[in-house]
Amino acid sequence: MINVFYDGKCGLCSKEIKYYQSVADDKLFKWFDIANNPEHLISINIPQKDALLYIHASDENNKLFVGVDAFLLIWKNIKYWKFL
Repeated sequence: MINVFYDGKCGLCSKEIKYYQSVADDKLFKWFDIANNPEHLISINIPQKDALLYIHASDENNKLFVGVDAFLLIWKNIKYWKFL
């Protein structure tokens, strides 16, 4: 399972995540709006103020990816996007 932690109060971020949610496998991804629900950050031990600066994602081994690396993790697990 890939956990994605994103800023749900950011209009651009929310729009992009909604697109990913529409094309991604629901059984592979969990999406967490940490701007409106920061308690999900407890699992990755990151303060909300830090997590809001960059997108964060963790893979099935709980390895944490931040910023561009988080996007690469998302893209390589969405059909057709992995070719980027």
